[in-house]
Amino acid sequence: MKQFFKQLFSLFIFCFLVAIELNAQWIQCEPPVSNLSQKEYNISGIVSLRKTLVIGIYDFRDIKLLYDTPIEARGGVYISTDEGNTWKSSRNGLPKISNVSKIFQCAENIYVATDGGIYLSSNGGKDWIPARKGLPILSSVGDLICRGDTIVIIIQEKLSEQNSIYRSTNKGLEWKQVSDLELYSFCDMKNIVIGGSNGGHLYQSINTCINWKGFYPEAIKRYVWEDGKQYSTSDVFSGNVYQLLSINDSSLFARTSSSVFYISNNSEIFKKVATGLPQKGERVTKLFTITDSVYALNSSRFTSNEKCGLYLTTNFGENWIYADNEGLPLDESLSKDVNEITNLLCVGDKIYAVSYSKGLVKRQLSEFLHSSLSK
Repeated sequence: MKQFFKQLFSLFIFCFLVAIELNAQWIQCEPPVSNLSQKEYNISGIVSLRKTLVIGIYDFRDIKLLYDTPIEARGGVYISTDEGNTWKSSRNGLPKISNVSKIFQCAENIYVATDGGIYLSSNGGKDWIPARKGLPILSSVGDLICRGDTIVIIIQEKLSEQNSIYRSTNKGLEWKQVSDLELYSFCDMKNIVIGGSNGGHLYQSINTCINWKGFYPEAIKRYVWEDGKQYSTSDVFSGNVYQLLSINDSSLFARTSSSVFYISNNSEIFKKVATGLPQKGERVTKLFTITDSVYALNSSRFTSNEKCGLYLTTNFGENWIYADNEGLPLDESLSKDVNEITNLLCVGDKIYAVSYSKGLVKRQLSEFLHSSLSK
């Protein structure tokens, strides 16, 4: 009898460890569009309102017309209230063709950028109204910042391919162009907005993007340190500034076409922070911040011994480690430059990742952080 209970206990421990191992990976959420394959659409973004997930859909299929009227709906918004296990279409107020290229959130309001302009929902994505008055008809939405009822976005006009800045002071119902400064990115830091442009140029605005001047001109003219040597920033901080990431409104990460840089609130010097990143950070395509950690996505390999995927730093970029990417859809091709992961989002005790090939995957946040830091 004792032998039987020992075997039973051993079986229990084995099943428990297997369950932990299975849970210690990224797992697939239920596809939101059940009648389409993943190759026919992608998830263009994800936001959350409390524990409700809201995603935007971009449909790649050709539009079939009958007497100039679309036969089937395309794109739209889907909502999940059970961590991505089930989804419900929510397109009341959206046009029949509503391919969502971007979804973003300002406080309790959710916005989607579609082929027909921007739409706003103030009730968690259930109903939508137009929020595009004053915006160019053919345009795409880039970076944005929110301050109460004021929203500022970078708009690229598709005909001229020029970027300009638009601002709304009534939650997006009306827009006005406030600057033609060509920025690729910006972020909010306390009472100023920092903007990034080409050639490593940075700008700042203290009146919500109406007027701009050079940001930290002393730092740009000074030097940065790399591998114990001093370089002018014209040699290191260069290329287009594609992303700016504010950390606690006091320090700043900058992702350029050449690498990743960091400046703290008590420093005037930008520092290159790419130790541990493949190709010295040149192939980083996105930066994310989750809890107190910053993640860099290395989109694909440059050589066969490199790893693409998420890299993690907990010391402001002093060094990066390869995070636990087990189960994440990653591009391992040497011939492609595909950014598989497009969004990371934390909701409660879950972390969600959006990818092109697998849609939405999720994982326990605490387990993911522990597993990544203990590698």
